[in-house]
Amino acid sequence: MPVFTFRAGIKALAVLFALAVLFSTNVPAAQNDETAQIPTVIGSCPWRGGNIAKARECAISDALMDAVELAAMRLVPQGVMIENFSGLENVLYRRHETFIRDYKVLTESTAGRAYRVLVQATVLSTNLRLKMINEGWARDAGDEEMKRALIVSGADPAALPKTLSEGDFSRLRDIASSAMASALKRKGFQVSVQNSNSLFLEARSADEEGLMELGRRMGTDLLATAELALRELPPVEPGRPYLYDAGLAIQAFSTESGEEIGGVEKASEAGHNLHQIPDLRDSISNVGSMAGEDLSDLILSSLETQNERPIEMDVTVNEKIFFPYFVMLKKHLKDIPGILNVQTREMMSNRAILTVAFKGSGEALAKALLKKRGRSFALDIVETHPDRIRLAISSGQKRFE
Repeated sequence: MPVFTFRAGIKALAVLFALAVLFSTNVPAAQNDETAQIPTVIGSCPWRGGNIAKARECAISDALMDAVELAAMRLVPQGVMIENFSGLENVLYRRHETFIRDYKVLTESTAGRAYRVLVQATVLSTNLRLKMINEGWARDAGDEEMKRALIVSGADPAALPKTLSEGDFSRLRDIASSAMASALKRKGFQVSVQNSNSLFLEARSADEEGLMELGRRMGTDLLATAELALRELPPVEPGRPYLYDAGLAIQAFSTESGEEIGGVEKASEAGHNLHQIPDLRDSISNVGSMAGEDLSDLILSSLETQNERPIEMDVTVNEKIFFPYFVMLKKHLKDIPGILNVQTREMMSNRAILTVAFKGSGEALAKALLKKRGRSFALDIVETHPDRIRLAISSGQKRFE
């Protein structure tokens, strides 16, 4: 019969304490987090004495899906949900796990022919809301205000066609700006327009600090400079009027950071002569609308990238002992900026699956891991994707610290 000595008891307690610390990150974040909802839901899955681990995993997945559905119902009015019900597949069901930061199984049961779990999950409301808006569900999903956007349009007077008056050009520029603004408003942005050459040139020449100052001065979070150009095309036949097509070049910036978000360029598909002003106006309006749609997609994509997202981390330890390396990895993860939470989902003899709540992509997290100094192990990034990474750990040339 084995004897429980004081030294052995201390060792056993230390291991139990380490395991408790290891899994303590499974507890969802605080209830006052405005970017998340924390519903408690029930999930179930048929089970008839087969693979209990698979039935449990299925029940948890069912519960998480219910949590995302419940969060979606809280974000939009019932009428919006009814109107867009057929689009649930694209918004919610294809990758519902990307809206889950973490979860905790409160209790579970195998009564009857079903495996049931009671789960408390943290749903990333901001990410879910942005996805709904990007799919065209609603202008205002939830109570949060969307970003304020300012469109500053301008042009080089020297580049204007000689046959077009400055007044006519200004009216065409206003049409393009208005169409852009309408497209952004449909995606939920609060938009204002400034048709000013001086402000346009100031924004185009400003550095990051200048853009941040301009944003504070104008009361905007996002700034888009839009330049309308009319390009002269050769006439179809000699002696016929010259034709013109319209082009719109846009640069978008975040005035919160001063960084450039990206650019959009659009051009009309058909040429018009300057005597066909109504047709030219319609063409420019279409160009502005298409540019605004692309710009809103670009901005929303940028916002989604900046937001917290769950990233699956598949860790393999290429050593005989696993646990010390795993503990050190979790310690280093906590020190990386942008990581908000780490949850252990599954552990095997030499492998673990984690869910890391990170403000950025999987590629960005992989780069941050490689840059982290002071590691006491060798780290190899095997594979990276926007929402998951796979890495391998070995001892390298250093010992445990």
